[in-house]
Formats: sequence, C-alpha cells, structure tokens
Amino acid sequence: MKRWLLSVILCLYGSLIWAEPEDQLIQVLRALQQGHIDKALSSAEVLKKTYPNYRLGQLLWLQLNATLAGDTDLLARLQQRHGMALQRLLAEAQVRWEHARDPLSPQQWVQRWILRPGSQPWWVVVDLAGSRLYLFRNQNGQLVKVFDTYVSKGRKGIGKQREGDQRTPVGIYRIVDWIPDEKLPP
Repeated sequence: MKRWLLSVILCLYGSLIWAEPEDQLIQVLRALQQGHIDKALSSAEVLKKTYPNYRLGQLLWLQLNATLAGDTDLLARLQQRHGMALQRLLAEAQVRWEHARDPLSPQQWVQRWILRPGSQPWWVVVDLAGSRLYLFRNQNGQLVKVFDTYVSKGRKGIGKQREGDQRTPVGIYRIVDWIPDEKLPP
C-alpha cells in the first residue's frame, strides 16, 4: 500500500510540474482572445524559454511572431511540410482551450458517469473525448478533484485489440501492484 501511495504521489508531483506549461499556454490563448497581443507575445516567450521542448508552445510563439511580421501563411507552409504532426498539435491546443473554457466539476463527473466512490481512496478517470486525465480523492464518499491534465489517445482512436495497434484501451482498471522502471519494457 505504501508503494502504491508513493507512486500516486510521484505521479501527482510529476503531473503538477507538467500541468504548468498548460497554464502558461492558456494564459497566451486568453491574452490573444482578449486582444492583448503584447501580453500574449511576452507570455509565449516565457513559455518557450521555460519549456524549450514543448512543441505546442514553440508553435504558438512562432505563429505569433510570424503574424506580427506580416507572414500570414506560416501555418499553410508548416502544414505542407509537417502535415499530421501539425494537425495533432493544433488538435491538442483546441482540446486544452476547450477544457480551460468549460472544465467539468467532480460533481458533473459523478452525474455524467454515475461513479460511486465506495471505499476506493483514489480514482483516476480519463475523459477520452475531452483528452483529460483527472485524479480524484475519495473524501467521505465524495469525489474531490486533486488535479487534471491533458492526455492524448492512440493515433487510431480507441478500442485497443492488440499491442501495437495504435489504439487506446478503454475499460475499468485497478492498480494491484508496483512494477519498478527497470522491469518495464523500453
């Protein structure tokens, strides 16, 4: 039990660190929506410098600078060159933005899927349509959202049948054991 709790804490800590680029990304998008171009540009610059490997942040910074320089067809050129990768980044931006505008409360989760927390201390729920992973804590029979973050699904959607089919498995899973990193496949 201690190992399981430690793994949840470590996952939570890592996810909270990762959630930060999303917060900064949403700051940029909100500034753009409100017409605050200078604020959007400075926020995009901070995002790019803080998370240099975050491709969506890089793309947003590049698009902002290109637009300000009068280059209005950058996305079209990138689409020709990087096709599917660009489409995935734009789709990721869209679902992150939609979540920021209209997040579900834990009560809405319970109502939508009729979850009964029972005695399970923790719930990890993935909304595949919304590309969100939620971590809930069971507090006296009530689900309390601890955090949420963006997740992607398999390139070919859901309904995994076999290993390597590029689909995301769907179901109800229970964590029963801890597997150390060195025993996991590469």
